[in-house]
Amino acid sequence: MSDKLSLRQRLLNYLRSKYPEAIAKGDLDRIVMANTKYIPENCGRRLRELVEDEELEVEYRNKNHAFYKAKAPLRIEQTWIMFPEGKRLVEKKIFL
Repeated sequence: MSDKLSLRQRLLNYLRSKYPEAIAKGDLDRIVMANTKYIPENCGRRLRELVEDEELEVEYRNKNHAFYKAKAPLRIEQTWIMFPEGKRLVEKKIFL
């Protein structure tokens, strides 16, 4: 069994890491093409599937230019972590 993530899961993870920022589809296409073997059509199809499955939100701006973002996390946990330079508060977003 392969340990590689599907394009769908990669897109979802990336958009969750950028929450609450919305990312233009064109930018997502460029990221996918630069880092995987997939083409923009694959990216668009997976994004539409994630919207249909209600894992992402899409907003259309300027004549149907799509911007995608992750749905709001269920909760945000805050934890203090010790680093050599001192303590730092780290947030972890918990999604479904």
